[in-house]
Amino acid sequence: MNTDQISGVSDIVGVAGQRTATALLNSRRTRLLRCKFSIGVNITVAGTGIRNRGSALGFLDAVGLDQAGTDKQIWDPRAARFFSETNSPSALPAVRLSGAGIQNVTLEETFYIYCANPRLALPMETSFIEENINNQLLAFMQYNGDATKVVDGGTVALSAPKLTVQQVYDDRRGDLPLLLPYVRQINQDVTGANDALKIDLRGSRYLGAIIVQQDTNKGEVTDIINKLTLRGDGRDIIGPRAVSFADLVDHQASEFGGTVASPRSYWAMNFLTDGKLSKLMHPASYTNLRLELDSQPSVTAGVTSSKVRVILVEYEPKPGLTAPLPFEI
Repeated sequence: MNTDQISGVSDIVGVAGQRTATALLNSRRTRLLRCKFSIGVNITVAGTGIRNRGSALGFLDAVGLDQAGTDKQIWDPRAARFFSETNSPSALPAVRLSGAGIQNVTLEETFYIYCANPRLALPMETSFIEENINNQLLAFMQYNGDATKVVDGGTVALSAPKLTVQQVYDDRRGDLPLLLPYVRQINQDVTGANDALKIDLRGSRYLGAIIVQQDTNKGEVTDIINKLTLRGDGRDIIGPRAVSFADLVDHQASEFGGTVASPRSYWAMNFLTDGKLSKLMHPASYTNLRLELDSQPSVTAGVTSSKVRVILVEYEPKPGLTAPLPFEI
């Protein structure tokens, strides 16, 4: 029997430069948060171009899940949208700017914050439950209020930034998950050409997926990473020869749904193949796990800072909150 339940709609109103949040239901097993961000954009003097594909998510610096003041998931919102596309059988809806001409429109973006991993045969094995049912559980966003994040130049007024959240859950908290989800980010500045820029991915949790994002002060770009390897000491996952980033992006279409191959700003690697939780990467299986990038700063006009952002989707056991694993990872 399908035990999923959906909470009523909760709205988070954006305040420029601040984190704002809405309370979620406690004492549940949360499967995912359905999110839709909307904002009014009034361009009264035409700009010279758009950034971040005209997406409203450029106006957000972060979204995530907070438990009693501790971030259990934190996402760059554009990366959260990309990861949602990888887990969706078809492209997700969006209303975006197609140009910077005079207009008055409402932009919208749909994305998801996953707790239970949708690629598992039994997603509830990774449902989120809070450590204490009296703890406050929040969905949050951080709105930047900066029109230049989406529109270059011109005169632009922003209005009514709002994140609408629905919590998808079941009330069988007594049926403990096997692992709890955790999402963190690594930001690596790219200040010069380097054919072996290392990004340390070591951690203490099981690794379910990594998402790589090419970003700048002008938004998403496609020209920072030429090729990469993913390896530990003495063991290669991607390698020993580096693989073209563009090829890795294009081949995502064979595994993921949604819009994942355009633009070539993002790449994801899923370790939860075949729907099996046992396929998670054990933190001890690859010593000194790292990405090695052949990279350089973006040459996009106006870019003054370039970075690679890596989002790690991890899972962890918690005594008293998770059941013993019935298999080895």
